[in-house]
Amino acid sequence: MFNKIESNEFGNIDIKKTKVYPMNKKCLVTPSFVIMLNSYKEEKNSEEKMDYESKKIQYLKRLNECNTKNQYNKIIVNLYQSGKLSIDNEIYSLKDLFIVYDDDKKYQLLNINKKNDLNYNHAVKFIDTTAFIKLINDSDIINNTIIVKNDKLNSYISNWDGYLHNQVKETDAIINKKITGDDINE
Repeated sequence: MFNKIESNEFGNIDIKKTKVYPMNKKCLVTPSFVIMLNSYKEEKNSEEKMDYESKKIQYLKRLNECNTKNQYNKIIVNLYQSGKLSIDNEIYSLKDLFIVYDDDKKYQLLNINKKNDLNYNHAVKFIDTTAFIKLINDSDIINNTIIVKNDKLNSYISNWDGYLHNQVKETDAIINKKITGDDINE
């Protein structure tokens, strides 16, 4: 006989792949339920993977379109690909530099090859940002190296507008160029 009151008291079930751990003796889980639940989880993971792959394919298509339709400034492209940054006579690879920030949006420059004590939740490659383009436009460039003083660089970093630039095909192919703010997913 079915007891309605007891059937509502069986609590939670913890399912881990193919094993079932009932919380008490009033609950019975059939193997077909476990198979159905695992299939659902696998399907959901598969859908997420297919969505990721679809977005990746769309990005690669846009990247190809940008490469064939647009001509980019060779100085910017060369700096993006293999440029250096000279800060007060110390040389850094641009690919090693990131703008990092916490939810308070206090932007700082991070060199991944140097030990640091910065606290941050978000990071974006410096060479992808509009701060990078502003720095190029206002600095001397010698032998694929941007020459800058530390205080000038810090000013560009701290005043970054939160956007990616469109001056190379890699960033031009990105649809949503707004990185920071509440409207990231819009």
